[in-house]
Amino acid sequence: MIEIPKLLTPKEIAALFRCDKSTISRWIKDGTIAPQYVIRPGGSKQGAKVLINEKAVQELLEPQLEKEPKLYKKSAPSGREKLIRFF
Repeated sequence: MIEIPKLLTPKEIAALFRCDKSTISRWIKDGTIAPQYVIRPGGSKQGAKVLINEKAVQELLEPQLEKEPKLYKKSAPSGREKLIRFF
């Protein structure tokens, strides 16, 4: 049986990484992530549809998931917060 890869649009990938779609476009141009399929209706560059294999996205996400989460120290309340707490 042939396995059909799941393909994602740059907009869907941007939602996964919580970044702008232009960041994904830059990653494609830089070669950070390679598009699997580019469909150009009529052979022109206008109206191109870029699709990226889900496995390529998972490989890019794995190092991010392996990192330990940073624990942020809660900062002292500002003067305004102290004033609000007072009343």
